[in-house]
Amino acid sequence: MLRAACSMIVVGAVLLSAPPSSATRTVAAAEPQPLNLTAWHNKRLLVIGAHPDDAEGFAGGLIAELQRLRDSGGANVTVSYLVVTNGNAGGKCYNASGHYRPATYACENEELAFLRRQEMKAAGASLGVNDVRRLGLDDGLSLGVQETRIRRALTAVVRSVKPHIILTHQPFPNFAAPPTCNGACPAPHNFDDLGYHPDHQAIGLHVFNSAYGGGAAIDNDRLFEDLEPELPGWKYLEQLYFFAVTQSSFQPLTHFVQLNDGLLKSKAYASSLHRSQYADLPLAQQRFVAEQAGEAAGVPLAEGFT
Repeated sequence: MLRAACSMIVVGAVLLSAPPSSATRTVAAAEPQPLNLTAWHNKRLLVIGAHPDDAEGFAGGLIAELQRLRDSGGANVTVSYLVVTNGNAGGKCYNASGHYRPATYACENEELAFLRRQEMKAAGASLGVNDVRRLGLDDGLSLGVQETRIRRALTAVVRSVKPHIILTHQPFPNFAAPPTCNGACPAPHNFDDLGYHPDHQAIGLHVFNSAYGGGAAIDNDRLFEDLEPELPGWKYLEQLYFFAVTQSSFQPLTHFVQLNDGLLKSKAYASSLHRSQYADLPLAQQRFVAEQAGEAAGVPLAEGFT
């Protein structure tokens, strides 16, 4: 977790004076701490995902708990999504009645991108999130997009939303994440790759570079001056968290939200609205992932963050 007001970068409980190479990056594990979501009262949260289903897959339980707190008067947190790619590299097409197209159907990338746009809005709405934004990059190809272009777009959205807290991907691969067999592992181990996806790493790094503090594009008015005066620098980003799947020397899990069966089911239902990705409710897969984070946090089920 990064606190933007600090003069040095604090990620979780680990102080880094300079970014090490990913090949040699190891950090000491800290005792995971529960996130105090009630302390986010009257703040704005921006969840930045590489793909249309990442917000629910990584943080759907946290977002469901924020919805519960808001409905019960416990804490009012405004949640927005930013989806960076259009998700057009994988999935099944279906017709307007919801029936899946036959295997012989030529599902074009543009059709899949359209379906996934509708899915991410529906999934967000199921968790009380109606501000769902997109950048529209092609899925799987964010590494090939010039960094300044992505950072400018991220900066524009952050300055528009004005979040106090950002959740996004880890900028480094997690070599300790459970293997996924590229989705071919037996259920419930057949969840999508959560530790290695190049879009996840690239977007996490771009967000980090855009929001790291004193010279960040989001608060430095001298960077991307063409965004002025409509989108002046936003200087009040307080916290940056990265999604964490397991506790490891590559991706320390320093914070968590404990899940119960109700939150897990809300998360799974929201994910199931991404019908191009899930033909059935992905409850078993997401329970397995929550158990991995829970083991690191010392609770039965959790979502983890750094």
